Amino acid sequence: MSIIYSNIHIIKNLMARLQYTIDDKLKEKAELILMAQGLPPKVANTMFYIEIVKRRSLPFTPSKVPNEKTRKTFKDSDKGEGIIGGFDSPDKLFNSLEK
Repeated sequence: MSIIYSNIHIIKNLMARLQYTIDDKLKEKAELILMAQGLPPKVANTMFYIEIVKRRSLPFTPSKVPNEKTRKTFKDSDKGEGIIGGFDSPDKLFNSLEK
């Protein structure tokens, strides 16, 4: 019995718990699609991670990433436009963002 308990204990220590926030409507829509295919979200997430590791990249080409606003921000920052800077500490940066 102690061997089985010991193995279970080891397995528990090798498992990671993922916790993240996602839009409620997106989650509901995705889970309806997954469940219609008989695939629990936990299994789908595991499959996703397996594919990332196997391919060493995303298992799909992201659509509209970066989007137009992000591309414009990249171009502007390359030209030195719209850059917030000159902060001596993280506190000063965060304080400026709260204004």
